Amino acid sequence: MKTYAGIDLHSSNNYVGIIDERDRRLYGKRHRNRLPEVLKALEPYKDSLKAVVVVVESTYNGIDL
Repeated sequence: MKTYAGIDLHSSNNYVGIIDERDRRLYGKRHRNRLPEVLKALEPYKDSLKAVVVVVESTYNGIDL
């Protein structure tokens, strides 16, 4: 079975989602931005993972100079 992971990265946390080749959700959970925590979430799928996509949103809030 092929699996795919997506990570939505925010300033202090992230959401890890994992789906299979039929788009069935296998995993979905928010984590703190700690690498060991994220790797632990990916561990059970490491042999079947075909891709990991990380999404980062950057917002310009304006700075008064």
